Amino acid sequence: MKRLIAIFIMLCLLLGMSSVSAWAASIGQPLKNPESGWQRIDGDDHRITYTPERSKYSAGSGNQFYWNNSLTACGKDGYVKFKFYGTKLRIINNLFSKSSPNIGIIIDGKEEVFSEYTSSSSQVYLAMVYEKLDLPLGVHSVYIYSKHKEHGVSVDAIDIDDTGYLVDITELKLSVLLNTGENVQLSTYFDLNNNKNLTWTSTNESVATVDSTGKVTAVGAGDANIYAESANGTFKEYIPVKVVEGIADDLRLAVHLKAGEKAKLYLTDDPSQVTWSSMDESTVTVSADGQVTGIKKGLAIVQAELDGQTYQIYVRVNG
Repeated sequence: MKRLIAIFIMLCLLLGMSSVSAWAASIGQPLKNPESGWQRIDGDDHRITYTPERSKYSAGSGNQFYWNNSLTACGKDGYVKFKFYGTKLRIINNLFSKSSPNIGIIIDGKEEVFSEYTSSSSQVYLAMVYEKLDLPLGVHSVYIYSKHKEHGVSVDAIDIDDTGYLVDITELKLSVLLNTGENVQLSTYFDLNNNKNLTWTSTNESVATVDSTGKVTAVGAGDANIYAESANGTFKEYIPVKVVEGIADDLRLAVHLKAGEKAKLYLTDDPSQVTWSSMDESTVTVSADGQVTGIKKGLAIVQAELDGQTYQIYVRVNG
């Protein structure tokens, strides 16, 4: 009798596990509400940008988009961008016979492809069309575009960690500060030869010009944005440049030290993963664990390398 009861309990557990597995979210299936551990954000959130512009479409009677029965999209050759803090991401959208089967999504510079196409004559609303798990906890940049230029791009909603949040990318950006006549080299990759594959432009050439290699020259006082764009339009970013007349060093945001004073810089919880260096050790030195020491009056850049990425910060020493 005890054996029969044990077998019965095991069967119930197995059936229960099968039931849970059957209802687990999967690509291409409707997911009307976020699962436990997730939160849903509407595609029309102001922190999600649509280029060239956002449009809204309403579902027909009996159909359903996530919020107010509307879908947010941009036109042909457009793209969607946002940043979020968390470890996971799902794109929620409708599957449609006229949608693109070849949507590119770039997260932190790494590209994948997903589909919003269905061969069915009926649309699938609130479908999970893309999922990314196990990202390192932090802020992640997302860029979505259609590889088929006859199609636009739309986002009904996104799901992220229930403890995560969207980052407002319309906030002010730090600028590169230059004196008139100074130069600065911009790049999108460690190999500067990659710059030649991009189109570089300045929004105000009376302030700053940029050549085909990404080298910026400060011309006159004022503000300009320097853009880099790939030939196929899948990448387009800018860096603001502020040009002043001979007082740049006095205005640059920096860690301020006296000669002999020390300060600790931070990039990650595990300092052994970071390689630190000073670009002017006669002004500032930096230890292996990120402690900077002021040597003499001046302005220097301290550099940190982590996971193939380079980060810089100014340190100003007042003798």
